[in-house]
Amino acid sequence: MVNDFEVLKEEGLATPEQGCWDSFEIQNSVPAHVQPEEAVISCTWREVLGAFKDFNLTPGKKVIVVGSGPVGLSFVKLGKLFGLGQIDIVDMLPAKLEVARRMGADNGYTPAEISTPEFIASANRSYDAVIDAVGLDSVVNSVLPLVKMGGDVCVYGVMTKNPTFDLSKAPYNFDLHMHQWPTRSEEKAAMTTLAQWIEEGTLSASDFITHRFTIEEIEEAFAAVKRGEVLKCVLTF
Repeated sequence: MVNDFEVLKEEGLATPEQGCWDSFEIQNSVPAHVQPEEAVISCTWREVLGAFKDFNLTPGKKVIVVGSGPVGLSFVKLGKLFGLGQIDIVDMLPAKLEVARRMGADNGYTPAEISTPEFIASANRSYDAVIDAVGLDSVVNSVLPLVKMGGDVCVYGVMTKNPTFDLSKAPYNFDLHMHQWPTRSEEKAAMTTLAQWIEEGTLSASDFITHRFTIEEIEEAFAAVKRGEVLKCVLTF
């Protein structure tokens, strides 16, 4: 059932006590030109794009993203459409770095590469924002030496209850943003922008879908996921 959140809010009924939850706010009709595959994957896209405001991301900023799964790649793809400046990405797998480059990443590095004294020196704390698209304090610590004074350290994902950050690696001043749950108002607003990009042809589910299986091939689908081959998969039945 789709609930009219705006009406509930106007009437003072948008509360859990009245049976209204925050997820109601994003239950909106999808424009007719948005195909089913785009509509489904938009769940990831709108959550990522909705985090841009929380992360203080604005056009022209230089960022580095750690993790090139669906979330990390969404930061790259959507970031370029949004107008971010240089976007670099970090991942252990060369194949994933190549996918990220096809989506618009300017440079791809392994964790070992960004941890060398030479790389840290050449980066010279020039990144406006560093984004952990994995959700691990070790990931955050690996990019603290790269963020500029007063820059943004952005965590997208659920961390352990007691993360440990090595402040000796960080600049004296920086802003830490923890995004462990979507900001629903921003997530809702993001869908309008996403629908526009889809209509313009600059954003497509085909960029993210790597495999297609029928329901009869479900075991093969699970095996492909376990082998780490799948970015996004379509299962038809």
